[in-house]
Amino acid sequence: MTRHKLAALVLTGLAAAVSMGSHSAASAQPSEEFGLSVEVERHRLGPLRVSVTQPRNGGDDPSDAWMFHDLTITNATDTKIDLADTRTAAYDGGENGAQIAFADEGCFPWPHPDDPETLTVVCQEYLDELEIPPGESITRRIRVYRDLGPMQPLTVGTYRFARPLRFERPRPKVRPRAIRLAYSVSPGR
Repeated sequence: MTRHKLAALVLTGLAAAVSMGSHSAASAQPSEEFGLSVEVERHRLGPLRVSVTQPRNGGDDPSDAWMFHDLTITNATDTKIDLADTRTAAYDGGENGAQIAFADEGCFPWPHPDDPETLTVVCQEYLDELEIPPGESITRRIRVYRDLGPMQPLTVGTYRFARPLRFERPRPKVRPRAIRLAYSVSPGR
């Protein structure tokens, strides 16, 4: 399949799912039903430092996430670091059998075309390879979804997202790692 056909397929699928209402009304209008906080389980990954902002409401459009937050990756060395494109989406069953989904910018958790009761990952077709100069940072947005078609209702608990990360230092050795984020869902106000 050519690059253009695949990109058209992905964009067509996104438009079709939004028009079919793949997100429920609960995800379209964030409520006071639950609170959400996020923390990085390890702030230091070799030469990189990782931090997050607190989650904010996603928006009123049905295609919007329930919540989102920013993830900042800082180069703590005196040489540039190249990051590979590791954008992804994933979901977690959590401690209570509930489900919550996480997605990098440009990726979406999506019902699988052959089994609508299963979520799969769809990413827009562009490379997001980045260079971080010494002492500088990049910021990426992480979206948090709930109540997508095949998901169970969200419940209070702790959920995890291990976001892959691959980087190169000037020595040509790719180092695979994961940024581990812990999300706490609490009762709302």
